Amino acid sequence: MCVSDTASSMLAEGYQDLVQAILKVSEVYLYKARLDDALCLLDLDALKRIGMELVPRDRARVQYQRAWIIKYRCWLDNGGYDAVLEILSEVEQTAVLLDDKCLLADVLDLTGEVVYEKELWRSTLETPLAYFGRGLALRKESGDEKGIATSLLHIGWVYQHKTDADDGDLQRAFEHFQEAYHLAEKGDYPLVRAEAARHMADIYRRRGELDKALSGHLEFVSISEELGFRLFLPRGYVMVGVSYLMKGELDEALAYCERARAQAQEIGYGSALAEALFGMGAVKEAENDQDTALTLYREALAVAQSANFGLVTDLATQKIESLTGGGTSGSQGTWQ
Repeated sequence: MCVSDTASSMLAEGYQDLVQAILKVSEVYLYKARLDDALCLLDLDALKRIGMELVPRDRARVQYQRAWIIKYRCWLDNGGYDAVLEILSEVEQTAVLLDDKCLLADVLDLTGEVVYEKELWRSTLETPLAYFGRGLALRKESGDEKGIATSLLHIGWVYQHKTDADDGDLQRAFEHFQEAYHLAEKGDYPLVRAEAARHMADIYRRRGELDKALSGHLEFVSISEELGFRLFLPRGYVMVGVSYLMKGELDEALAYCERARAQAQEIGYGSALAEALFGMGAVKEAENDQDTALTLYREALAVAQSANFGLVTDLATQKIESLTGGGTSGSQGTWQ
């Protein structure tokens, strides 16, 4: 091999190592809720400016990672998912051309997540279910246990949250979450285990098994804190607060909702901030402090409207009308 060939080979290996490092660091930024920093790191134009020419597989992986992180930005902002779908469509084409079944499975599953979030509360979610099912089949074919657990978790979402969900759907959801949980526990995939625990906790709550619900939400919070996964913590704190509220343990409920408020404000998560304020209002209402409850519900309403979060907008409006004599109160603990 001549010197130029050796140098080219070393450069290609160096680029591949650099891509892996970029993907890893961007994931750490995601954990820390530094989404803008993650996206800057994954900027393809910036990589070109430093002379880094990516082979199609590496380019597709960088683009997939961008789509994954932008999805979380859309999740925080309650919208803007079409840009993610455009990126994923391009990555899917590359995965097919390269016959990269692992990448294709990842793309299908993430596409299902995006469509799920777009259609949540608006449809029976058949389209995301189809994406999750295709991803699961490919992951089983390749023996990707973490991917299998993730797809099972996502399929459970559909049965849990479809608009016409009945007890049978909730049982199917629970079974998918349980299987995902056991796979994640066996394979040591903590984030998947945490998410499965959280969703099983929601079903326990619906069944009136409040101690099990609280235990699941506390497990979710504990794992997220241990991993430093800040994006999910505000929502986790809210749901622990809701669990304590439903058990009548008001001091603990208020403490967790206050933690949710602080964390949501810090990372700019408007929907979780609205939920936290609403939860604090519900605690104060349970304590018969109606003036403070009304103030908190009004704050929750303003934040929810700003974040385009219809669920808390509706619930806060109902509560305000109830406390001011203009309507009927919604039931506590229904914002999930």
